[in-house]
Amino acid sequence: MARLPPCARRIQKEIREWVENRGVKAGPLADEDVLEWQAVIYGPENSLYEGGTFYYKITFPQEYPFKPPQVHKITPMLHVNIHPPDCHMCLPKPIGAVGECIVTNADWAPRTKLYDQLLAIRDAMKNPYFAEPGDMELVSLYEKDRNDYAKKIREHVIKHAIKDCHR
Repeated sequence: MARLPPCARRIQKEIREWVENRGVKAGPLADEDVLEWQAVIYGPENSLYEGGTFYYKITFPQEYPFKPPQVHKITPMLHVNIHPPDCHMCLPKPIGAVGECIVTNADWAPRTKLYDQLLAIRDAMKNPYFAEPGDMELVSLYEKDRNDYAKKIREHVIKHAIKDCHR
């Protein structure tokens, strides 16, 4: 068996603490590699993302928790907080100062856990964070015509994130 990296202890602790009852699931892709994970975020009820299943690939660096895990969208997603060119997502921290991004290297803090990041993404599906928008086209559509905005998001969710519609 391969020797576990030093960050494995922290990752294993997060696995033991994991709570799966808030629409978020995650775990290692394989038992022998705790650095590669997959996460699933279920669209919250009463949101434009309801019924959607959103997959993410997570890669923990050897320096975790001092460097953040890389969270990559697998399921395409339209959201006002996603910057279209690089898919960077800016959200308020679950605990702490409002207005800082949690899915970037610059704003990462070792006390932040992956679960907090994923919950913040899910929470933003229900309550977009307009203080730091990423997709200005979506923001403009929201301001001009909320019905068209909602229709565009729902059509995208149905096309990309609802399994029954993938046929």
